[in-house]
Amino acid sequence: LKRPSDFRQFMGSPIQIKLYRPRNGLKEIPGVLVGYEDGRVTAQCGKETITFEKSEVALVRLRVEF
Repeated sequence: LKRPSDFRQFMGSPIQIKLYRPRNGLKEIPGVLVGYEDGRVTAQCGKETITFEKSEVALVRLRVEF
């Protein structure tokens, strides 16, 4: 997901967020996309809602669940 329209289209979808630096010991964080504003990505990760700044995020991809 790169453009704001991509994030709007896939709101509520499972995603994988890759970070430049680890956060809480993790560089890859799975979650559900719940928000996107001015480059900030908000995801529901388990019971917690986390907002990632644009400068922290290396990549956001859709996550395939089997």
